[in-house]
Amino acid sequence: MADAQTGGGPEQSRLELEHPIAFLTLTGETLDAVLTQVALSTAGDGTACRLRVRVSWDVYQVIASDAWMGLHATFRLQGQEAALEAGRDVELRVVLRHTLLTTALRFGIEAEHVLQALLEDSLEGQRLRCSECWLITEALQQLEVPAALAGGTLKKGYRTQWAADVQALPVAAKPSLHETVESYMAQAELDFDWLDGDIGRCMYSGANGSWAVLIRTDEAQQLCLVYSVYPVSVPEAQRAELAVYLNEENYDLVIGNFELDPSDGELRYRTSLDVEQAALTPALFQRLFTTNVEMMDYYFQLLAGRI
Repeated sequence: MADAQTGGGPEQSRLELEHPIAFLTLTGETLDAVLTQVALSTAGDGTACRLRVRVSWDVYQVIASDAWMGLHATFRLQGQEAALEAGRDVELRVVLRHTLLTTALRFGIEAEHVLQALLEDSLEGQRLRCSECWLITEALQQLEVPAALAGGTLKKGYRTQWAADVQALPVAAKPSLHETVESYMAQAELDFDWLDGDIGRCMYSGANGSWAVLIRTDEAQQLCLVYSVYPVSVPEAQRAELAVYLNEENYDLVIGNFELDPSDGELRYRTSLDVEQAALTPALFQRLFTTNVEMMDYYFQLLAGRI
């Protein structure tokens, strides 16, 4: 059973619990965790919403390798990192991005209200469970306590720059979506050109065929979309039957979907990312791009047999 505590001082409300929670990354992976604490605290004129979650070593490795929850290597404070022990659970202490406080506090200003908002089966709840809404401030593991210290706890780990008041941290300028796309395409040595201000194009060759890839960026909405365009238009006589097939396939696809234009038969596969609450890094764009082209390559011959 959860134990709620309130009181004066910087921490205005705290809730202790053991509740499973799953955070969703921008590329569709699930980060399973156990929520152990929800806390609201005040600092100056601001309010901070913090969680403690326990994750398995495997989940921590995914978070660290892919830099989810703001865990970029450059954000770990030098001289404070202690080696974590492989195979053991990790306690992550995370803070909510300040721009999402209104969403977290929509039911009230106590920890119980934050928990309600976080676990609600709604678009707002899903948004709060996005991994990039939270920033890791500390990663810790509990140590075995010597007999002389029985009853206490010892933890080792490291802090990050996010451990400081998030509002007080200098805001680093995010690279534009154009710059990130161009950086990856140059690194991948793909011949890429912008057709206009928002849409770029390259040719891609997979194991089963070649096709055009379109990349659309929307700086205002912080959206990036990738389209693999099948090289042959679907004849009008096959469009209705193929649309049914694509709809069935889309139902089971975790990331992206097929689109068929009924007017001209253009067939494409789309993947997209909303990075309003995060930065589109070259590594993140690489996953968006490679997921797209790998799916088109997988389906290339299957589609050829139906057109």
